[in-house]
Amino acid sequence: MIGFFGSFPQHCARLNFQPARITLALDLWLERERDQLPLWLPVGIGSGIGLWQVTGDSGLRALLLLSVSLILFGFAIGFRRRLARVLTIAAFSLLIGFSAISLKSTYVAQPILNDIWTGTLYGRVEKLEYMGARGVVRVELTTGENQDLPPRIRLNLTPEQIGTASLSLGAVIQVRARLMPPNGPILPGSYDFARRAWFQQLGATGRALGPVTIYKSANSTNRIADIRNSLTQHIITQMPKGTGEMGAALVTGDQANIDPIDAQAMRDSGMAHLLSISGLHVTAVVGFLFFGVEQSHCISPMGRASLSCALTGRWIRGIRGGRIYIVSGR
Repeated sequence: MIGFFGSFPQHCARLNFQPARITLALDLWLERERDQLPLWLPVGIGSGIGLWQVTGDSGLRALLLLSVSLILFGFAIGFRRRLARVLTIAAFSLLIGFSAISLKSTYVAQPILNDIWTGTLYGRVEKLEYMGARGVVRVELTTGENQDLPPRIRLNLTPEQIGTASLSLGAVIQVRARLMPPNGPILPGSYDFARRAWFQQLGATGRALGPVTIYKSANSTNRIADIRNSLTQHIITQMPKGTGEMGAALVTGDQANIDPIDAQAMRDSGMAHLLSISGLHVTAVVGFLFFGVEQSHCISPMGRASLSCALTGRWIRGIRGGRIYIVSGR
């Protein structure tokens, strides 16, 4: 080992290893890529978040050491150099990502159920999901401070247990249920529901063991949620089975009714992102364009031509004699 480090300068000389040349080359490369450098800022923040996901708060000391080392190295080579500024920004982006997820974890912290619990509970309905593919209704309840339970829990109800009860957002229900703490990953590195439940502030999950009783009707309803649920059910009933669930997921973002086999097929084909928020964005854009085309008769000929060019990839060359000349952009 001593011999290796003693001969290290000779190896560097043989390989023409000169730190000044390397830093200069990096500066030139960063100068050429300066327009792309801001795109790496989310990568640094995401790396800080990923580090917290792996190490938790215990990784803060190592991250601080790494960040300070990067900043000191930047000052050592000269802060006027682009490489020094990039290293400093990278260090701060890692710290920002790590600190943000750590603070959020502390902010959303709620008590977690310690053991399996069975009994009768009261709770106000805060979220309602009709999971047609599984034949259950999933509700999230706030239990209040008078019960020895976490403030927020999630229950699965069957249509038979709901019966004729008018289950709606804001209603207080009484039900006998079996609760348990959120499950962690089955295998190392697999899906960790306990972590997701922590950030959703869910302290327990379970299922109902008896019929649901409406203890107190909802005083005020969430109109947006009611419209969303009604639109979801309307799409499902008006479209063929299988496609209706997909259409509802694209329009309202409600994926609870998709058959597990179809959902797995979407994941296997790499198209699952279409059912998430990106699919909702696509629907919003299509709706906006459809509305624009429908209302195009209300705008000027120039506006209609601009809209047509935007949809077909062409561009306007000029206007002469009251006529609009359009040239293909291909």
